[in-house]
Amino acid sequence: MTVNGKIEEMKESPSKGLANFFKELMAETHRITWPSKAGAKKATISVTVFSAIYIVIIAILDFGFDNLFKVIFKWGIKGGYGFRSSSWNQWYGRKS
Repeated sequence: MTVNGKIEEMKESPSKGLANFFKELMAETHRITWPSKAGAKKATISVTVFSAIYIVIIAILDFGFDNLFKVIFKWGIKGGYGFRSSSWNQWYGRKS
């Protein structure tokens, strides 16, 4: 802090600063407008429903893209490697 161009050091100890922090924290906590029980329940239900819908959408997309890649690269069909052709087997010494 500056007073008349001179720099003064803060003379508070760290413990007073920490105690002051928690004192102000409690004061702020008492000023919060908390929702009613019905409002909190309604918000919880809506978040749960939207999360479930999002999970289902992602699961459908994951399943669809997984099958699409299997079709494109022919993975999982007759144990094939898809793009890893016979040249891949020659490089790595595997027999077909």
